[in-house]
Order: sequence, then structure tokens, then C-alpha cells
Amino acid sequence: MNQKDQFRLSIGLMAASLGLLVVFLGLWLKSAYKEEEQVLQKSTTQAFFTSIMGIQNEAFNELYGRPDMFTWHDSAGQTPPPDSLMPDKRILTRHQIRFPRDSNIVIRVNATSSTKMLPGDVQGGALSLIVSMVSDTLCPDTLFTKENNRQVFEIVRDKLHKTMTATQYPVTYKLIRLADDTLPHSTAFLSGKYMDSVTGDSYAVELSEYQPYLLKKILPEILFSALLLLTISGAFFLVYRSLIQQRRLTELKNDFINNVTHELKTPITTVGVAIEAMSNFNVLQNPGRTQEYLDISRLELQRLSILVDKVLKMSRFEQGGIDLKPEDLDLKGLVDEILLSMKLQFERRQAKVDFRTTAMEVHLQGDRTHLTSVLYNLLDNALKYSLESPEIDVALEEGEEQVSLTVSDKGIGIPAEFQDRIFDKFFRAPNGDIHNTKGHGLGLSYVAKVIREHRGQIRVDSSPGRGTRFTIQLPRVYAAG
Repeated sequence: MNQKDQFRLSIGLMAASLGLLVVFLGLWLKSAYKEEEQVLQKSTTQAFFTSIMGIQNEAFNELYGRPDMFTWHDSAGQTPPPDSLMPDKRILTRHQIRFPRDSNIVIRVNATSSTKMLPGDVQGGALSLIVSMVSDTLCPDTLFTKENNRQVFEIVRDKLHKTMTATQYPVTYKLIRLADDTLPHSTAFLSGKYMDSVTGDSYAVELSEYQPYLLKKILPEILFSALLLLTISGAFFLVYRSLIQQRRLTELKNDFINNVTHELKTPITTVGVAIEAMSNFNVLQNPGRTQEYLDISRLELQRLSILVDKVLKMSRFEQGGIDLKPEDLDLKGLVDEILLSMKLQFERRQAKVDFRTTAMEVHLQGDRTHLTSVLYNLLDNALKYSLESPEIDVALEEGEEQVSLTVSDKGIGIPAEFQDRIFDKFFRAPNGDIHNTKGHGLGLSYVAKVIREHRGQIRVDSSPGRGTRFTIQLPRVYAAG
């Protein structure tokens, strides 16, 4: 498995793990939401049945105190003592109510003072009968009328409202009468049901707009899930970014090795050409020509030494340390030497180089080795990024306190969106259709660092298709620190 496949596998595993975590947290929150929903439904059912039992208890309390209308008998037909009819005695078990006005109607009542619910979410009773007894409308003609049903509904609704108000219920609710095809709305659900065994009516409480309440109840779980997800997502992001950087650095390392080899070969090739010329073309018979080729070879070897030193000291550059050895030097003379050493390269590319200056000598304090490398990099870039017959212009101007050096070309230029990044390490601006340009993204980063260490400034002005101009400003007097 190559490195690219390993990278894809790592990213895939991280994405799958994060997806599984999202699914797990989603299921956990859904389960917590359902649990709170069930608790709310049970609480509503409890309040609803408590309201029903409250109505029944109030009705029986009133009926116990009305012996003029009803006659109470126990299961054996005997009239119980008056004190046994009082609700606070809590001793009634099973009684009969006989109507004096119609001796044929006998009602058997299971009376109990307990409000304990029956098991399950459905309860039954004769609420309509009890309401009719209290309102003195108990007769077959009125028991099953709509008016009686409406009266029962309103009594239950009012009692439910009092119960809910007393408990400060946090959701929207309403009492509904159920039919066989009655279903709650899509955003609501029902409490347990109460079934009137006399009229056959069923009642329930419909809850709506309860989602905010339930979300508030599971807010700790939501916050914990969000914190956990953010933490793990952040960790995965850091790992992902680290993998991306590691992959990028690996690619840059390989690119650096390939391209720095090319740069190291350039001065070697130049020296080889000079030696071959002196050996095969009778250059030794011409002392002036011989001296020129020897100077080129010496400067190219010096350049080779700089390139090797730059590679060996990359770790020190990374730590922010460039050891400068400032000395008094003639910058004009230095430029002349560099242009001479690159003469063969210019001729091979048929480049036209124009060096302009008004001074015979331009003195400043600086590190000769590093400034030489800076000029090599700028001139080499001007050659590399020019298509045909490069035209390079070098201008040197001196002021009272600083020196300005400009290297201009008419090459491919740099797009505006990349001009702020060209001095970043390993950055190379896209070159469109030009794919054979050698480089490793270190040259301009090195140039900028050297200029900054000299307490100078460098800027770039470029237009795609029209060329690039680098301007360097250096102080005449080197100030350490």
C-alpha cells in the first residue's frame, strides 16, 4: 500500500468514526427524548385521572349529605348509620341508592375514598351517571342526551384546568372527546383514556407544543453530545490537517531533492563547459579568454558552495538563525561579478541583460556570500520564468542612507492573488502551461530572509504576461539585532 492509499484509508476511517459517533449520539438523544415524552404522557395521564377522581369524590361528598333525595342501603338492604355516610369516616364499601320517587330504580355504588389509579392507561367509570345524580337530572330521558354529554365534558374540562394550573403544567393541552376514528394531530399525542361505561363516551387529554419543554428537559444531554462531538471533530481536524501537512511536506521533500539536484548541477555544468572550451578550442593561447573562463569557473564554484551551504543550513534557517558576516563591500562590483559568472547561461538562453547604474562604486555593509546568493536567485528566476529571448534589466541606485537594487524581466509574471505568498517557504505560483520550470520554493523565501536580516526590504510588482520587478532596499550601515 503506497502513501497515497494510506492517506485515503486514514481519512476514510476518521470520517467513518465520526459518522458512527454522530449516529450513536443521535440515537442516544432520540432515546432520551422518547423517555421524557413517556414521562410527560404519564404525568398528564396522572393529572387527568386525578381530575376525574376529584369530580367523583366531590359528587359523592355532596350526595352523602342529601338523604332527602336518595336513600342509602348497604348490600343487605339495610340502612347504614348516618355517621357511616360521612366521607371523612372512610368506611363505606358497597351501597345501594334507592330513589323514593321511583322505587324501581336501584343504583349500586362502589364508594371508596382512594384516588389510586387502576393499572394501565385506560380507566372506566360512570361519570355521566354521577353528574346526573348531583344535578338531579337522573332519568333515562336525559342521561344520554347531548346536553348531558356537554355538561360532563365542561365539568371535566374545568376540573382538568384547575389541576393543570395548580401544577403549573409547562405544555399546551386540551380535553377532547374521542370517537372511533379520532387521532391526535401530527404534532400532538394523547394521555390515557377515560371511558364512561354508561354513555360509551371516551375522553383524553391532547398535548401539543410540547417539543420545547422536552428539549429543555434533555438540554444536559444535548450539551454533552455537542461538546463531545465538537471535541472529537476538533481532534479529527487536527489529525487531518497534520496528515495533509505531512503529505505535503513529503511531496515537497521529494520535489526538493529532485530540483535541488538540478540546481547543483548547473554550476558544475558551467565549469565543465569552461574547462572543455579551454582544452579543445585553444583558449589557452588567448590569456584574456583564459582568465575570463577561469573567473567564470571560480564564481560558479563559489555559487556551488553557496548552494550546498544553503541546503546544509536549512534546519538553522528554520530556527530563525542566519549567521551574517557583514563587511564593507562594493555592491556594483558584486553585481558585475555575478553577471560575468552567469554569462554562459545568458548566452545559452540568448538573454539580453542591461545593467544600469550612475555610480562607479556603491559601498555598503553586508554579508558578501548571502547577498551573492540573493542576486543569483533573482537573476536565475528572471531566466527561468521568461519564455524566449529573456530581457533582464538590473538597476542600482544609491541614496544617502540606503541602496536600491531592482531586477526586472519581461517574463510570464505572477498573478495578483499569489504575490503576497511568493516569499513563503515551499510556495510556487502556478505557471499555467509551463511545466518544466525547475525550483523547490525555497529561493524567494531565502532571499526575503536574508534581506530582512540585513534590516532591508523587498517588494514585488508583477503583471501576468508583462513581467516581474523585484526591488531591494538595503541600509548602507548594517545594524545588528
